[in-house]
Amino acid sequence: MAELVRVGLGAGTASAIAGDRGQNKQLCLVFGMQPAVGTVVHDPSALASIQEHLRRAPAPIGFDREEQLPGVFKRYGISPSVYTVINVEQIAARMQQASDEWERRSEGKKES
Repeated sequence: MAELVRVGLGAGTASAIAGDRGQNKQLCLVFGMQPAVGTVVHDPSALASIQEHLRRAPAPIGFDREEQLPGVFKRYGISPSVYTVINVEQIAARMQQASDEWERRSEGKKES
């Protein structure tokens, strides 16, 4: 969550994204998008509302390898104008390492 706040997300949004990441190794946070070429927009005001919402709370899309992104975007029928890739696996490993270190230090203090 702290990493997401550092990239400019609000704490509530970051918490929701961190808690809903699933088993994917990476997340793509879509901040802005247009419908894919050839997509028919039946309600332009709904599209405008979605685009406005994404600026405040990006849509998290899970995936495992960056090579998958074009297919993911196609599956969702979007053409992102702004997105960020978050390496969840790397952040989780770093957080686990910090937790393990904290536990080792805490155990050392108890033995003293």
